[in-house]
Amino acid sequence: MDDPGFKEKYNWNDGTADTGYLADHTAANTVYTDRTTDYTNAETAYSDRAVLIASANSDYLLAQAELDSNNALISKLTILTEISLAASDAASAAKDAASDALDDATDDWEAAGEAYNGVPAAPPAAAIDGFAELETAAEEDYEAAALLVYGDDSDPAVNGSDGALGTYADGGDAPLGTLFANRATARTKLEALEGALGDLAAKEEEIRDAQEDVADELALHLLAIVACKVENYDNYMETLQLAEQKREDDLDDILALVTAAEEDAPAAGAAGSRCEKALSNGTFRPQRGETTCNEGLCCGAARIPQGDVMMTIETCQAEGTTEYSYVAPRAPMATTAPDAETVDFVCIEGAKKLAAAASALATAVYMLA
Repeated sequence: MDDPGFKEKYNWNDGTADTGYLADHTAANTVYTDRTTDYTNAETAYSDRAVLIASANSDYLLAQAELDSNNALISKLTILTEISLAASDAASAAKDAASDALDDATDDWEAAGEAYNGVPAAPPAAAIDGFAELETAAEEDYEAAALLVYGDDSDPAVNGSDGALGTYADGGDAPLGTLFANRATARTKLEALEGALGDLAAKEEEIRDAQEDVADELALHLLAIVACKVENYDNYMETLQLAEQKREDDLDDILALVTAAEEDAPAAGAAGSRCEKALSNGTFRPQRGETTCNEGLCCGAARIPQGDVMMTIETCQAEGTTEYSYVAPRAPMATTAPDAETVDFVCIEGAKKLAAAASALATAVYMLA
């Protein structure tokens, strides 16, 4: 902290702009605030999009249900159309068959009339007998024509005939009976269709109820998602605000430590001041000499192990000092200084004098030899 140039490194204005650690920290803090704002805006946009997606999904499900309902209605209309066409074809066929049977009966009646008209004159008894035969033949022809039109009504339990254009059961042996049978079949199928349509309507009602339940559950699910996001976002913002406040408090404590260190830094040459030999002219540090430290002090060195290397710190201490209290650099964002460590200390000037005396003694011994 008492290294010359520390203030220039921490906060310095060269006349054009602020430089140093404080300016870098202010710029980094501004960038951090901008990034936090961007994140908050992105989180809000994400929540809005989640709501839009859920609403679109609900609209899609409703549209799909409406499409299924329309398809079912089309199927109903198709079945009714087919039944109507089948009944129409059966009626046309029965009408044609009845017309043909009527034509045949008419021809037979005309033939009987012509046969009657062609009977030669005979005595009254013979004429009466001939007329009776013709009448019998005409009745037989009429019955034959009636069978063609109405079917055999000898067994009403089978054919259901009441001798007129009444109700005919299935399996009638004439075109009109076939028509009535087709109508009865169509009526049965229509009743079955109506029952099926009723069942379909009930199923559709169940589907609508299920869709409403799904929509309700989907809305609850969406509300739960939004509530979860809001809760987690609130927790995040609370944690972020606490962290930001702690960071500001720590920076205030660090600034107080730095300011106190600057104020307590010893003056050049005083006890505790640094006295390393200048490495180059770029440091603007004066050359070390006998006046580097004040009177009664010596420039000494303390060696502190730093892993596989040895760090040397040279300071001015009282002559005869053998220990130095070393305080390691403060860790980043640490609000207190590390504990002091006691290491060996030796005056460099004393070591030089001892080395010079040893060298002079060796030279004298050599000269006397």
